[in-house]
Amino acid sequence: FVLYQLGLGLVAALIFPLASRILLLAMGLLAVLAAAGLLKLLAGELKRYFSADAVALRQLLRLRIKSCDLKQRTAMEWRQLQYRNRFKRQRIMVANNRKHLRELFHAVNQELLTMKSQLPNARYQALHKALRRSHKQGDAQAILSVRGELSCR
Repeated sequence: FVLYQLGLGLVAALIFPLASRILLLAMGLLAVLAAAGLLKLLAGELKRYFSADAVALRQLLRLRIKSCDLKQRTAMEWRQLQYRNRFKRQRIMVANNRKHLRELFHAVNQELLTMKSQLPNARYQALHKALRRSHKQGDAQAILSVRGELSCR
């Protein structure tokens, strides 16, 4: 453009195609240098990633994480086992209490039947009704109090 201003159009016409090729070559060279720099940086990072120290550090971290996960898993399994055992014990205890309550009811009822001839009918009916109600409510103390009333007459 400067050559055109100075009146040297012929020289400018000869340099213009050459200048565009030089500019294209410079851009290509810049792209090649950028790609080479990127490849060099990538090679360095890969070399650092696969170095013995980095591999050993990753293995150590993996083992620590695995150990921590195993501890957490063991703790969770232990809690789950305690939870299950607590409910099993509770279920067994409820069944055992029902069994003993039923046995107590039958024993007191048997005593009441043996005492039936010695008791007035209204008193027998009241005690029998109280015994059944106590059994339905699951109240062992009330069943024992009915038995206590039998022995007091």
